[in-house]
Amino acid sequence: MKKGVMKELILQRVEGGIVNQDTSRQVRREDIDAYLGAAINYAITKQYYINKKEEGESTIPNDFISTYYVPVQKDTVRNVKYSDLPTQLLSMEKNRGLRGIYPVQGNDQFVEGYFEARKHDQYYARSWKDSTLYRLIGDRVEYDNISPVVSEVIIRMVSAIGDLSDEDEVPVPAGSEVEVIEICSQFFLGQRTAQPDFVNNNTAIQ
Repeated sequence: MKKGVMKELILQRVEGGIVNQDTSRQVRREDIDAYLGAAINYAITKQYYINKKEEGESTIPNDFISTYYVPVQKDTVRNVKYSDLPTQLLSMEKNRGLRGIYPVQGNDQFVEGYFEARKHDQYYARSWKDSTLYRLIGDRVEYDNISPVVSEVIIRMVSAIGDLSDEDEVPVPAGSEVEVIEICSQFFLGQRTAQPDFVNNNTAIQ
């Protein structure tokens, strides 16, 4: 289902199937767009934990993972190589939304490290002298021991949904579309109840 279609279904659900001048002032499409991203991210994360509990499977379905080609840059102040994340990362435990980073050429996969463990990594540097470490720091990843010839990397990640356009398909788990629509609808129905319309230009509030 496309994101724009889902937004319209939510708006119609909130407004009882009738979109008019009066109700559109209470619930705007921009408001739905902002909350919809959170609801979809919730559905993806929920399915991840269901799979993990029922099947012992901690991976994320490929349908939710996006692949990006991203340049490697140099931070001259800190003297480190890094790449900016191409889009907002879905927040999950232990950075599980970041599925992997690879050089464009070759079959190697970079090894994940952690910012707090930099001294530990440096101490054991000899054990990974042939590997590249990356650390997620805010909205970018920084590298240790990356080859000077690597100017571009492949980043596979679960993107937060806020960057999708209305024409993009929403990557929700199969069968979760109705739940996402209901979550958003109930949120805005609650808002509507709390904000009665004192100037009704079209139809009476039921």
